[in-house]
Amino acid sequence: LQSYPLSAIRYEPFSSYPFIVRDVAVWVSPGVEATQVEEKIISSCAPASPTGGPLVLHVRLFYKFEKAGRISYAFRIVFQSMERTLTNEEIDSTMDHVYAVLRAQREWEVR
Repeated sequence: LQSYPLSAIRYEPFSSYPFIVRDVAVWVSPGVEATQVEEKIISSCAPASPTGGPLVLHVRLFYKFEKAGRISYAFRIVFQSMERTLTNEEIDSTMDHVYAVLRAQREWEVR
């Protein structure tokens, strides 16, 4: 059993509203790290909610595949609000922006 100092324990309330999950996969050139793609995804998920809180709960790499000199990274994005239920339409709009940002990167291809 491991103990932690009380200063390391932090309470974070959870949302009573449902989350929405979206996945995105992108082919990149060798040398492009997953963290670079993840940063682009996170930055393109802005703007935040109307009250200023972020809508992206987390972004996680769940698959990496290499073929024909390219790398495919697949990410799971979880959206959730502390204030309200999100709609598919607003998340679809956000994902359209994510796809556009990823496609704008040289030699990146959204799958």
